[in-house]
Amino acid sequence: MKKLEKTTTEPKGYIFPKAGVHARAATLGNSLGRAGIIGLHPLSGLLVGGAIGYFLWKKFDASWAFWVFLLFGFAAGCLNAYREARALLREQSGGDNRD
Repeated sequence: MKKLEKTTTEPKGYIFPKAGVHARAATLGNSLGRAGIIGLHPLSGLLVGGAIGYFLWKKFDASWAFWVFLLFGFAAGCLNAYREARALLREQSGGDNRD
């Protein structure tokens, strides 16, 4: 058997191939979809943090755990929303550099 050679020039860290140096411009539908996802990040963080806190509350009778994990979940959701918004703005401006 012949040894298969990799023909792509992508770095090894990428799972999906890129469309080139300048990836396709974000369309209006793509931008609106991503903006909707950005709004859901804090809510999903609240739900996950609240679920973990509720489990700890019932398991170990620690009511403070619910509020702490609810706060951590919200903070993580806001951080994810911030990162997603920065990535969307970076993509729309056409910049490939990472801060």
